[in-house]
Amino acid sequence: MPYSKEQLNYFRMVHIVMTIFSRALRELFKEEWRRFYGSKWRDRRKDGDRFSLNESSLNRQRNRRALKTIHNGDSSKFDSSVLFYCILYSDSVGAHLYNRNPSKYRAIDRIRDLRNEVCHIAPKDEVKDGDFQNFCSETIACFRYLNLSTSKLKAIAKEKSFVTDEVVRLKAELTREQLAVKEYEQYFFKKLSIVKKDFNPRPYLEKMKDRGILSAREVKNIKKQKKKEIKLAMLLDSVVYKGTEVVAAFLNLLSETDPEVASSFIDFLSPSKQMEEICDYAPEKIRRTTVKYPKYYKLVMRTFTNDIYTRDWDKLNRRSAFFLRWFQDAATKLFVQIELAYGYNIQGESEKAMGLLNDTIANAWRAGENCSRILARALARKSLKLVYEEKYSESRVLAEEANMMVSTMESPEEQIVCQKRIADCLLYEDGLLHSKKEKLTPVWNTIIELCQRNQDSVPRSSFYLRFVFADKARLYLGFSKNGFDCCPSSISDLEEAERCVQRLEEPDLKTDSEDTYTDAFRLICKSKIAFDKGKVADVAEEVETWREKSLSLYDKAAAACRSAKNNGISLMLSSLKEYLRK
Repeated sequence: MPYSKEQLNYFRMVHIVMTIFSRALRELFKEEWRRFYGSKWRDRRKDGDRFSLNESSLNRQRNRRALKTIHNGDSSKFDSSVLFYCILYSDSVGAHLYNRNPSKYRAIDRIRDLRNEVCHIAPKDEVKDGDFQNFCSETIACFRYLNLSTSKLKAIAKEKSFVTDEVVRLKAELTREQLAVKEYEQYFFKKLSIVKKDFNPRPYLEKMKDRGILSAREVKNIKKQKKKEIKLAMLLDSVVYKGTEVVAAFLNLLSETDPEVASSFIDFLSPSKQMEEICDYAPEKIRRTTVKYPKYYKLVMRTFTNDIYTRDWDKLNRRSAFFLRWFQDAATKLFVQIELAYGYNIQGESEKAMGLLNDTIANAWRAGENCSRILARALARKSLKLVYEEKYSESRVLAEEANMMVSTMESPEEQIVCQKRIADCLLYEDGLLHSKKEKLTPVWNTIIELCQRNQDSVPRSSFYLRFVFADKARLYLGFSKNGFDCCPSSISDLEEAERCVQRLEEPDLKTDSEDTYTDAFRLICKSKIAFDKGKVADVAEEVETWREKSLSLYDKAAAACRSAKNNGISLMLSSLKEYLRK
């Protein structure tokens, strides 16, 4: 069957898109997969399962059709739509590629644009010579940049005829590809109804280009569109799957001028409010998220709280290995890593701890809607290492940053952890006792209020309260990083310290044994209180009674310190020993 020159141009373009693009994209996908995961994609179901497990709930919702194909693992069945998703938009490969090599990402994205242009050609199935030559030139340029062979491209550009069967096959493949593109566009058009109706993207485009959110080419293409809906769809197409940093920059830009628009885009991007965690510095006007903790969060916290509290490191290691091996939820695994790092920090194995925390931060995006929780908790734990190294200012910067991340979230435990780390820094920084009391009192009150209000949802509420009252007691007793002050505490300070100790001995905070480090804190404080009371006593018999009580409590504290095996408590006990000798 004879075809006109324009029809031949069209069939050549379709053949390039349906056949050559697919082969090239398959090669690129396998190359990127090997680069990021260190193993080949072997077209097994196991590979497909691994890919699917790495995808966020947002991607699973948006790309159900593609993931159904990917799940089987056979890349020969991946069409261009599936391959573009794998390489550009997936959590498994796309986010890594965009951050590591944005130029390569853009070259592949340009191939996607060329594919879309072919899918949108008018029904006459004709392409002018000039348009065909431009298409070939751009395609060859992209292939060369990506180190792909261009020989088949050049050969098909000179093709003089197509047999009828080949034309039928190409048209059938193109129809499937057009349906995939249409499905992609309809997904955006359907959800665009959520976005504020009078939002006009045009004024934002230049700012987005200046901030690196959009490329100059993307801005130019969006501006060319006449319909606002098309502009919005193209804008979101360019932004939403570039990774969390770009999405955060996009939301922050919108929030600077109109928080209501920013809020509507958060609804658009994720009905589960996933993107609110991605935007690290969302303004207060953006509503607070109600994202739930991972399903097994309480189980993890209760399990590791006991192991850490009792210093049972063998059990901590065994249980963490169990969770990491058998639990598939990414957020749960990352919380386990944070707890394991916490244990390493307490044991003094800070390098192991930092390695785990750095890995957790790098993979926080896998936690989906819990991304910011993971980041905040990991930063707070990193700040603990700096406390141990007496780098209090640096530690406080990390703690404040973590606290800011969760300031717009209903995330009580992260807020407690961040406030506790800030309190640690204030407690050990140089300064007068009176000044420290003024700074620490509101922080401690915040922690106490958060623990009491969220007692059922925060498994470690009693754990945090023990720390607060123990820290408060030793501050009022004149303890600093250099040890106890040589002067006895005032009567008012002794009374406040005694109230804190009494609170530690109430049923909800008191432990069943006296061999943990909070027990050691409590006993050291009681010994110091008794000794100072003896110093202010008027009757000689009372002085002796208080002194004997103080020494008896000191012996109990020493036994608790030996069991607790904590350097900080040992320093406190040594300082108390020197103080009692004076």
